[in-house]
Amino acid sequence: MAWNDATTVDESRRQDKLVDAEIDQARVGRWIALGVTLACLAAAIIFFGLGNNVAGIAFLATPVLAAGGQFLAQVFSGSSRSSSPPPPSPPVPTTDPPPESGRNSSS
Repeated sequence: MAWNDATTVDESRRQDKLVDAEIDQARVGRWIALGVTLACLAAAIIFFGLGNNVAGIAFLATPVLAAGGQFLAQVFSGSSRSSSPPPPSPPVPTTDPPPESGRNSSS
């Protein structure tokens, strides 16, 4: 049984390292994205101040398009949706009395 436990524990440690690396990568990516966004905004302000509106709009459009792309990627990724339909709900018991047999209820 020791070989099975070692395999399970080693696999768990490997998965933990992969998750930690993914979290670190996401954190670094967010900081880089923030830096690029701030640099583009600063460049846009400088170009607008110098009177070069075309360059200002180009640098201002970069962070706006990036944010819009991230939003659309989340909307259309479908990651929050389940790939299989939910299980059917159980039938709801009724409180109506059972129908009387042999009698006509219209009289």
